[in-house]
Amino acid sequence: MKMDELFEEYDCDTEHRVKAIFSCIFILQNRMQTAGENVRLLLEGNNSVRIELTDKVGQYAEEIGERHSQFLKLLFTDFNKDEIDLLFRLYVKLFAGIEWVEKYAEKLG
Repeated sequence: MKMDELFEEYDCDTEHRVKAIFSCIFILQNRMQTAGENVRLLLEGNNSVRIELTDKVGQYAEEIGERHSQFLKLLFTDFNKDEIDLLFRLYVKLFAGIEWVEKYAEKLG
């Protein structure tokens, strides 16, 4: 299902909108991670993971600041200042909801 189809199909009531928002959080995270920089991970013999720094670390460090700024600029291109403020405040509430979920999970576990 394409994202526009998801939004159209789930824009019928609050319950469906909540389900769409929940799904979108994972989809957004996945897509942002994929669009970001790759990190070279090496599997060690004892099933641990070691991050190996390549010769390009210095160059990467210089470029990452600009790339990050451009990434954020593109991500929020269609937002005005008030919308960014609203989204920020809504994410604060979403994290409060995560705390409720964690407490619920503790009771179940």
